[in-house]
Amino acid sequence: MMINSTEIIYPQNIDYDTEEVGSTYTTVSGKTIVDIVRSKRVLECAWGGLTAQELAAILSLVDGKIVSVTYYEPKTAQEETKTFVASDIKFAAYTLQETKKIFNSLEITFTEQ
Repeated sequence: MMINSTEIIYPQNIDYDTEEVGSTYTTVSGKTIVDIVRSKRVLECAWGGLTAQELAAILSLVDGKIVSVTYYEPKTAQEETKTFVASDIKFAAYTLQETKKIFNSLEITFTEQ
């Protein structure tokens, strides 16, 4: 996986979702009409056991919120690069392992722009 053309540690978990932009309405006869304007890819990424340096590197790449992400797309079975908005950035407190700071988790949601 790459963010802004910089290779990063691949997430331990990626949940793939699709956000559909459009409208749904029901006609007088009771028929449901779905008008999808666009589908957006949503990636919910989770890492575990990051060092302070690894965490800082990823956080600095998503600092601008709008980022280019290269990731494996299951629908095409290929690597793809798209522009995403990084949001819902959460990370858990760290533990000390032999004087190293290890962060328990980092979660970032990437929503296609």
